[in-house]
Amino acid sequence: MSKTRYVLDTCVILEDPQALFAFGEHEVVIPVEVLSETDRKKTERSEIGANAREFHRLLETTLNPTMFPDFMEDPEKAVKTPGGGTLRITGLTASRRKAHKLEEAATEAFGGPSITDNLILCAALRERESAKGKSTRVVLVTNDITLRLKAQVCGLPAEKYRRISASREETALLSEPIPKLVLEPTLFQRFATKGTLDLEPEQQPANRFASYVLVSSGVGHALPARISGLKLRRLKIPKCYGGRHGTEIRPRNLEQTCFYDALLDPEIQIVTAAARAGTGKTLLSVNSGLIHLDEGTYNKMCVARATVGIGKDLGALPGGIEEKLFPWTRMIYDSLDRIFTPGQKEGKDGNEKRTRGALPHKGQSPLQAVKAQTAAPNGGKVHKPYDFLLEQGLLEIEPLYYLRGRSIPNAFFIVDEVQNINLSELKTIATRMGEGSKLVLIGDPSQIDAPYLSPENNGLVHAARRFAGQPMHAHVALQKGERSPLAELSSKLL
Repeated sequence: MSKTRYVLDTCVILEDPQALFAFGEHEVVIPVEVLSETDRKKTERSEIGANAREFHRLLETTLNPTMFPDFMEDPEKAVKTPGGGTLRITGLTASRRKAHKLEEAATEAFGGPSITDNLILCAALRERESAKGKSTRVVLVTNDITLRLKAQVCGLPAEKYRRISASREETALLSEPIPKLVLEPTLFQRFATKGTLDLEPEQQPANRFASYVLVSSGVGHALPARISGLKLRRLKIPKCYGGRHGTEIRPRNLEQTCFYDALLDPEIQIVTAAARAGTGKTLLSVNSGLIHLDEGTYNKMCVARATVGIGKDLGALPGGIEEKLFPWTRMIYDSLDRIFTPGQKEGKDGNEKRTRGALPHKGQSPLQAVKAQTAAPNGGKVHKPYDFLLEQGLLEIEPLYYLRGRSIPNAFFIVDEVQNINLSELKTIATRMGEGSKLVLIGDPSQIDAPYLSPENNGLVHAARRFAGQPMHAHVALQKGERSPLAELSSKLL
């Protein structure tokens, strides 16, 4: 049986140290330059640094000289891996000095031998030369698109590492519009009457990430519905949308309506939303958290965001944690300003209309009680109308860096810009959720600013893929921009 020899790039190891053992019965080759690059990364206080250190530990254990004494005599000797394949390091012996014309041409064309990527490419080219006459295919595995292009220019097959990444087809499904489900008239009438319906397996939508469908009988009115496995149920949307805080925030389109259902249903404990800029993901999430606080569903609302910026780094910021995080969490305060602007509500057409006061509300929730206590004059100091949320601990701005080791019970926890966190950080966040908490993960897969992340391997995609099909999970794609006509047009044209 023919085998494949996979030459791994550094970025593969930094994404998944277990890549050493991810190729089954095939051969895995690690260029010595990868050791140097991972050595430079090992001191970083991030997942990149942790993965570099884990790679070194795994490599030392696998190439243990006491288990494989021949390794000391021949550093390029291959050792067996648990899957039946082999692992070895290349570039340590005199064979490295045997230059080939193609290697010389490649290093000269791509900037010289001082560029590590070029040396890794040359290592793969040497492996191809040594495999000539054998039934062995040599492939360079890298997530670096430039290095893949360089390999293809040299006639060397190059592939992306996909063990923990989504395919392009999967990432496309995450942003697809709400699918339609056509029922027989009798079944549609039964669902419209009872609000629930058991489906047959063949009636499930083709998109496995779809948590909502548009149900119809083929003609006439269609109803949005939540689908979980073979269960179909009507949306649970309350009459009040938080207008008693100031502005009544109502969904403006079908996608936002489904998003509100996922946010406001306490049975759904984790929500993922792939949403373009201006679709209202942050505003609706924050407003839903306030509604939950009003109703006493959760004790507090927590908000966190990946601190990855665009453009040049501004350096260290002055002040305490709140002041340092303010530039990263400004969108939360923008949403609160919008929600707490008094005397406004949104009409069915989405335009704001004047109203005399807040909506009536029977009883008094903990949120309203605290608000009443803090309504007294404050000596002339100007306060925002939502400052009481922060002062009384009803709203907490959480730095992601300090979440490890914590347990957060009975909280409505929003994480924005999830496309800029990795799988390890996602796991840290999700495993902090205590009893009675709800996790809301929102982001735009098309706006990734973090290095080493891509549309196929970011936190938002990982969460949607791993939780797909779980009864406590709902995924929504928001595509229609509602911020302004200018923002919507910019999102499409730019």
